[in-house]
Amino acid sequence: MIDKNQFDLIGKLSKPHGISGEINAKLSVDLSPLLEDKENSSVFLMVEFNNLLVPFRLLGYRDKGEELALLKFKDIDTKEQAMELVGLSVYLSKTYLDSEEEGVVKDLQFFVGFDLFDEDKRIGKIIDIDDSTLNTLALIATPSGEEVMVPFAEELIKDIDLKSRKMNLTIPSGLLDL
Repeated sequence: MIDKNQFDLIGKLSKPHGISGEINAKLSVDLSPLLEDKENSSVFLMVEFNNLLVPFRLLGYRDKGEELALLKFKDIDTKEQAMELVGLSVYLSKTYLDSEEEGVVKDLQFFVGFDLFDEDKRIGKIIDIDDSTLNTLALIATPSGEEVMVPFAEELIKDIDLKSRKMNLTIPSGLLDL
């Protein structure tokens, strides 16, 4: 049986696109770097059926706007076959995400659930990312039960450990004391 802990939820399948089995998907990661890598000639996504993960070989991927992508799976060749996948969750092996390939993460919501650190001090868990304004903010649940907002900009990120789901951020001095 496939261990669900070895995979991260990356999105949800929506309606079919056309008649050849392509399907729309709202994804939190950009899969194109994985398909361009010749070492990953067989990229599998896991689709959740009744709490069980079923592997589907990904043959094609193309962006369709900022949040949507079109996926083509092996042996899904008709609109009717694609209809059977509508509404199902999609998972990606953590080994793909652990590679920390540049450009894999395309949606900041991917980082929700990560533990946030400032230097070696654990600040808390990221529970939301607000990117609706020019200054992106992360909402953090602290160990004491409080919620704090911190700036979430690329230049403040020191390092990210995708495997451990940890992020080290440089938080401006005094911000957490407010």
